[in-house]
Amino acid sequence: MKLRSLVLSALLALGIAPMANAAEEVIPTVSSFDFLVDNSGSMLTSPLLNARSKMDLAKDVMARVNAQIPNLPYQGSVHLFSPDGTPQPFGNWDRAGMAQAIGRISTGGEVVGRMTNMASGLSDMTQEYAGMQKPAAAIIVSDGMANRGGDPVAAARAVYDSVPGLCFHVISMADKPEGQAVLDQIAALNPCSVSVKGADLLASDAAVKDFVERVFYGVVEEEVVILRGVNFAFDSAALNDKAKGILDEVAEVIKGKSSVKLVLEGWTDTTGPESYNMGLSQRRADSVKAYLEQKGIPASEMRAVGEGESTKYDNGTAEGRYLNRRVELIFE
Repeated sequence: MKLRSLVLSALLALGIAPMANAAEEVIPTVSSFDFLVDNSGSMLTSPLLNARSKMDLAKDVMARVNAQIPNLPYQGSVHLFSPDGTPQPFGNWDRAGMAQAIGRISTGGEVVGRMTNMASGLSDMTQEYAGMQKPAAAIIVSDGMANRGGDPVAAARAVYDSVPGLCFHVISMADKPEGQAVLDQIAALNPCSVSVKGADLLASDAAVKDFVERVFYGVVEEEVVILRGVNFAFDSAALNDKAKGILDEVAEVIKGKSSVKLVLEGWTDTTGPESYNMGLSQRRADSVKAYLEQKGIPASEMRAVGEGESTKYDNGTAEGRYLNRRVELIFE
């Protein structure tokens, strides 16, 4: 970021040694999701003689995906088709609750006569998907062997037409080319779709992480400036003259620049109760914000956040504790 570079250059010219680093933030790219699971007879068969059934393997795949979803405020559900079922109704996602719902999916039953009406399974979800918070992800878990009812690709297209903000993704349990072809055609309807093979997710943690990231979240890099000198005495949120001098220079560089957004993160060392330190860290961030506001930085361009105790530096030494009692500047 150009502005961050200006701040660093100005401080270095004054003989002040700031530290700069990048911090990653995970942000959700969907608000809600549904596992839409093929519950037909073909999913109860085994891809290999004497092997586990495709449904049994699919449950393991979904469990692995669920375990990698980041702790963000999603809504989630699990639905079955051919025949229909709802192991997990739509609601706030909870990792443990979702794991239990996946575990409740039956892997037994009659195979003969349990046909796959995939078109109906998709179209019947139109109203449910219309009520989901958007953006929404519908993750189809199937072998693609549609052998009853209409065209599942046409059904998926119709759902897209009726539900803006929805994206179908595919976890393929296909063991026949014709089944894979159906799933590929559904995935090709929308460039938002992510299509993977269940076998790959079972074999590779990296593949699971990649799938989850592409469907559920993104990572943005924040630019952080740690101002050595904007540190605090023990149990204090007061700025000393050295800290004020540094902040004066920061304010001069920032003033008048357009679209400046600053997050001021306050920290403490680990001395004292954690709950008290959380409040102290907020007071430190507020102190820096108030000072920069006095120097002409609009309050609307700054956000003060208390982060509590820091372990970035060694709390076992006086120097480390001093460095942990700080405020960091993050340029958004």
